[in-house]
Amino acid sequence: TISGYRKWVYEATLTLPSSCDSWHFVVALAFRNAGITNYTVPPAANNLYTEATLNTIDAPTSSSPTFPLDPIQYMCSGTKQHFSFEGIDADGDVLTYTLVDPASAADNQTTCTFPPTPTSYVFAAGPLGGTSLATAPFAVTGGPFNLNNTTGLMSFTPNGVQKPQLAMLVTKRRGT
Repeated sequence: TISGYRKWVYEATLTLPSSCDSWHFVVALAFRNAGITNYTVPPAANNLYTEATLNTIDAPTSSSPTFPLDPIQYMCSGTKQHFSFEGIDADGDVLTYTLVDPASAADNQTTCTFPPTPTSYVFAAGPLGGTSLATAPFAVTGGPFNLNNTTGLMSFTPNGVQKPQLAMLVTKRRGT
């Protein structure tokens, strides 16, 4: 085991009752880590939330991408970091990586609106006060935070002790 890291793997074979262009698979677990340093989690939205969307009309035989690297990162303040979320798609589909504000199970799930609207987070005081997790998820020094939208590689130099959280949206499309 790795300190501060927990991994869940959900795996099943499911036969869907019909074709649909927007099947949504959702997992929400209570509670987010209370020690997160880059924003304050509203009490009503304190869930760890993830979703996947499947289109069985336009891509009936498409496979989901896999992510071979666990998102574990221990960093040294002031040292340049390179961290990859790179996925592999068995169908050769093009993957695009975008940082988004984390969502929560409390987000409009009662109205079945997808994708859910991200919760309005209150950003922590300090280096990230008033910023967006989608553009600046870490307090950095010596240059900006960079995300390569094609490879999922993040490059940055962390500033200070942090326990940040971020959310990555990975989309795929056919072709090159």
